[in-house]
Amino acid sequence: MRGHIAVSGGSIGGLFAALALAEAGWRVTVFEKVRSALSGRGAGIVTHEPLLKALGSIGVSLQDIGVEVRSRRVFDKFGKIVSEREFPQLVTSWDMIYSLLHARLPRELYFTDTSVLNWENVAGKVNVHLSDGSVQQFDALIGADGYRSAVRSKFVERPAPAYSGYVVWRAVVDETSIEPNLRDAFFDDFSFFIPNRGQVIGYPIPGFDNETNKGSRRYNIVWYKPTSHDELVDLLTDESGKVHEISIPPPLVRREVVDCALMAAEVDLPWMFSEAFKCAASPFLAPIYDYVSPRFCCGNVCLLGDAAALIRPHVGMGVTKAAEDALCLSSCLRANRTIEEAFEAYDAARRPIALMINARSQRLGSFVQGEDPKGNLDGASHPFEDEIVRLTATADF
Repeated sequence: MRGHIAVSGGSIGGLFAALALAEAGWRVTVFEKVRSALSGRGAGIVTHEPLLKALGSIGVSLQDIGVEVRSRRVFDKFGKIVSEREFPQLVTSWDMIYSLLHARLPRELYFTDTSVLNWENVAGKVNVHLSDGSVQQFDALIGADGYRSAVRSKFVERPAPAYSGYVVWRAVVDETSIEPNLRDAFFDDFSFFIPNRGQVIGYPIPGFDNETNKGSRRYNIVWYKPTSHDELVDLLTDESGKVHEISIPPPLVRREVVDCALMAAEVDLPWMFSEAFKCAASPFLAPIYDYVSPRFCCGNVCLLGDAAALIRPHVGMGVTKAAEDALCLSSCLRANRTIEEAFEAYDAARRPIALMINARSQRLGSFVQGEDPKGNLDGASHPFEDEIVRLTATADF
C-alpha cells in the first residue's frame, strides 16, 4: 500500500478519484457530507470517448450504460425540422454513472454525513478536521467537494462568482408520461431549438431504475434562459423570503417561480418542448457561473472536478473533466517522487485544459445571450447554428 489519501466529496468526481487511486495501490477514504448515498442529483449526461475510456480503466462495465442517439435535429418555433445531421452519440444520466462508480467502492471506504471543515499541511502529512470533531492524519487530501469547496477556501481567496447572465432550467420526463405523438416527434434524437436569445436542447436518457429499453427511458430537457440580476435574485428567494447565495436547492424554489417558467415555456418554446416540460414532475433551475481556480494544489492538497474549475454545461464535459482529472492525478502520483511534486505536475497538466474547456463553454454560452441581427425569434435560421450544433456536448478540441 503506497499511502493513505483522503477525498473530500463523495459525488462522481470524488468516486472517480477514489477508484483511480485505489487501482494504483493507494489506500483511500472518502468523506461525503450528505447523510445518505447520493441519487437523483442530476439529469442527463452526454458521454465522450475519454469518459468511456476512463470508466473502462477503473473496471466499470460499459454494457447498457446509456441510450444511443443517431442524429441531431434543429426545430423552429412551430416544431418544424429546419436541419438534421447524423451524429451518433451515447447519452446517459447522472444517476447511472454515480451508481456504477458507487457500487465499485467498498462501503468501508465511504463515510456519509461527514465533511472536511479544515486542514493543515504538517511535516509532509495533512491533518484533516472533520465535522464529527475528529482530526485525522493522511498522506494527502483531494478536494472534490464542488464549487463551494471548503478544501479550496483554505489556500485560494473566496472567488466572486462571475454570473453569466442566464440560468438553466432542467426537467426530466418519464417516457410513459409522454403522449405517443409527442414521443414520436422528437424523443429519440438530440434536439435543438435556437432562437434569438435563449436555447433548448433535449435527448433521451436511462430511466429511474437505469433502464435503457424503449418505453422505460426518460427525456432530459435543458433550457438556457437569459435572466437579469434582479430577476435572478427573485428566483433565488425562497418562500420564507431568504435569498440564497449562488444557487437554491430545488425543493426551496417557490411554486410561483416554477409556474412562471411553465407559462414562459408555453409561449416561447416549440410545442413538443413545452408539452414535455409541463409533464416534468419537478423542473429545477441553476444560475450559470464561470470559475477556474488560479491554483489546483497546495502542498499535499489538490483540487479536482468542480472544486478546481466550474465549467458552463454547454460543452457537456463536467463528468468527463472530473474523470480525466482523476486519471491524470493518479498518473502524476506514479511518475513523481513526492506527493507535492505530483500535485504540481497535475496542476501544470490540468489547469490549461480547464481554461481551454472554459473558453469553449463561454463561446457557446455567448449564443444564448447574443442578439441575432435578423431578430430570429422563431429559431428558423440562426447565423451560428452549424457551430452550435457541431460543438455542443462534444469533446472535439
